[in-house]
Amino acid sequence: MLTLTRLKEYSREPSTFFWSIIFPVLITLALGSAFKRQGQPELHVGVLEGPGAAELVQTLESHPLLTAQAFPEAEARLRLQSGRVALLVIPPTTPDGKITYRFDPSRPEAPAARAFADDALQRAQGRTDVRAVVDDQISTPGARYVDWLIPGLLGMNVMSGCMWGITWVIALARHRRLLKRFVATPMNHGAYLLSLLFARVLFVLCVDLPLMLGFGHLVLGMPILGSLASVVLVTVLGIFAFSGVAFLCGSRVRSTETGVGVINLVVIPMFALSGIFFSSSRFPEAVQPVIRALPLTALNDCLRAVINDGESLSAIAPRLAVLGAWAVICFLLSLRLFRWT
Repeated sequence: MLTLTRLKEYSREPSTFFWSIIFPVLITLALGSAFKRQGQPELHVGVLEGPGAAELVQTLESHPLLTAQAFPEAEARLRLQSGRVALLVIPPTTPDGKITYRFDPSRPEAPAARAFADDALQRAQGRTDVRAVVDDQISTPGARYVDWLIPGLLGMNVMSGCMWGITWVIALARHRRLLKRFVATPMNHGAYLLSLLFARVLFVLCVDLPLMLGFGHLVLGMPILGSLASVVLVTVLGIFAFSGVAFLCGSRVRSTETGVGVINLVVIPMFALSGIFFSSSRFPEAVQPVIRALPLTALNDCLRAVINDGESLSAIAPRLAVLGAWAVICFLLSLRLFRWT
């Protein structure tokens, strides 16, 4: 009887039904669109531009599980680092020279891409393995998957910290009727929101950022090619953007249960879409404009551009503008919509 009562309570709570059934299905569909086969090979191979590159691309394209494209050296390096290609094939400098396969063995798809590519090239020569090859496994700091991953994890921490450290705090304070007491004080809600923002800035700059970059640089050997000042400025702008989103989400939330739901509604889609653990280019082209407009996508792109590629702030100005727009628009809306009770 008690079990039946619990089931009835469950069926009568729409939010529980949504978060436990509907939302996981939506996330599964979103992630499935990034990895499902859409009539094209799953493994993307890059070929370094140069003599013989066109012939290699044609041969690799003949394999049913590969798609290949030639790139200049700088772009090829970035695509390999970000996972947009699983393997980089470097043509030999002489007709009888060795083909080089450059890949990161820590990526699950890289060994398979290497095997399929070698199979295609060897078959093109009669499948007697007459082509001499060299494996160039990436272990150099700055070109590894982990070097690309850490800035994404930093962006993820900024987002999660703001959402849980602001939206959840506001929801909990309103639920406990603590915010109602502030009505009798001279403090306005703008000052209250700014206090939460500055607390997040201090925590991230004094704790989160030093720990993430320190561990990556000192323990994992991740190089920081851009200036630390640029990294700090990008991070602060990211905090502003996600604080604005958190303010807006917490403006009218009256219970902790609703607060959890709103936080999940914001963070989980960006966990999946914004390129934390794998490149967002895996998703269909139709949704790319939406993905690029997300604040976490812009923050991750900016952090990787500065940390991994050493780009200046002027070079990433369009992506910084996306973060600035999120910060300003959400903060202004939250000032208008915020209620103490």
